[in-house]
Amino acid sequence: MKNLFRQEIYKDKWLLIIGIPIVTLLIQHIGLSWEVIQEYIREDYYWHNLLFNFSTIFLSLVINRILIRHLEQKLLYRPAFSKRVIIQLLLSLAAIITVTEILAYLYIIVWVKADYWEGRFSTDLPFTIILIILVNLIYIGFYLQSESQRKSDQKKEEEVEKA
Repeated sequence: MKNLFRQEIYKDKWLLIIGIPIVTLLIQHIGLSWEVIQEYIREDYYWHNLLFNFSTIFLSLVINRILIRHLEQKLLYRPAFSKRVIIQLLLSLAAIITVTEILAYLYIIVWVKADYWEGRFSTDLPFTIILIILVNLIYIGFYLQSESQRKSDQKKEEEVEKA
């Protein structure tokens, strides 16, 4: 598990510490007015929903991180950068959407014991897809920044060796 959260290339502690709570609150309250939010917070199921959203987002980020680490061993960004990005996005979308939809089904139908599924595919699914793409773009940016830093360090070492 410690190897999963190494910070050499993907400096994502801020994403895990700050991003998960912010995205959880955003998902929990998106599209609601302040008055509705105040009423919603007083409901018993509010905290259950908040915990469900938090754990789903955390699990999604961990799944994404595991996928990226696995791809680092099987398919490097270089020399096939576009191929790696496309495969990473498609696998991430497939894995995370599958897991979140199963969790949502279990939460709504089994735990809450509701017999509805309204709005899941019209609001939650597109929002999930957008978030997955954004998170993957952040991780690709981490890689590009790390690669740029590595090249800069190599250039500095070569200059020192020449001097």
